Amino acid sequence: MKESARDSPITRRNFIELASAVLASAGLAAKGNAETTARDMQTTALAGDSNASSLHGKIALEEHFALAEIFEQNHAAKNLPPEFRTKILDLGEVRIADMDRGGLELCILSLDSPAVQAVSDTSNAIALARRANDHLAENIAKNPKRLKGFAALPMQDPLAAAQELTRCVRELGFLGALVNGFSQVGSADSVVFYDLPQYRPFWATVQDLDVPFYLHPRRSLENGLPAYEGHAWLAGAPWGFAAETSIHALRLMSSGLFDEYPKLKIILGHLGEGIPKASGASTIAYAEAA
Repeated sequence: MKESARDSPITRRNFIELASAVLASAGLAAKGNAETTARDMQTTALAGDSNASSLHGKIALEEHFALAEIFEQNHAAKNLPPEFRTKILDLGEVRIADMDRGGLELCILSLDSPAVQAVSDTSNAIALARRANDHLAENIAKNPKRLKGFAALPMQDPLAAAQELTRCVRELGFLGALVNGFSQVGSADSVVFYDLPQYRPFWATVQDLDVPFYLHPRRSLENGLPAYEGHAWLAGAPWGFAAETSIHALRLMSSGLFDEYPKLKIILGHLGEGIPKASGASTIAYAEAA
């Protein structure tokens, strides 16, 4: 890169150049593919905005909201100040005001973590994802030039997840999906990753819809990693989030998934979580949270 992204504000004018440089330096995609991915996401996010040429702010890809009914599931809920609850539940004036103060022109909103992925009962997970997506769509409709959406998906059932993603993209106008890591399926102590064979039809749907899939972190289960015992802080954002998501991403990369579906677009947050550099023919974008 010619200069650090932190030294100058990121605008739509240099967004494609920045994304291309990040992807090229990571060795994950050819420059042409990186430019296409960045341009497609930018164009899709701003579609329908007749005043797009005058926009000058930032586009945020990892901006969360919560549903009151499951707010306590949030991995950090117990340690958050009361005002945070108000902000993360709001999808209207409070959020728009914060966006204005932070110079954010457009936010792509997604359900907080772990949300649907922590609901081990499959039918309940399906119902929760639909409620969350309908709630988000209703609020996006009130501020369509400032807010867009990533779908929450019930990955406990690959077919249901594919159907919900299709509904969200084609009927609700969402730009893709954000999923909070592995899913608990059938029991609270289960851990299911998406490189498994039963998810292949789901990935076929993602490729056919030509939308990005954002793989977002979640906290490891307490009984899953003995090395974390007595050191609960390791399982959270300082280490565990990146470790969990990196393992999940590496499983996808090594499973043959991208050989079968070479046009898949998967986003890893925080500049690739714990994967600073990788190689392959797949299109994986690294995104940095503001």
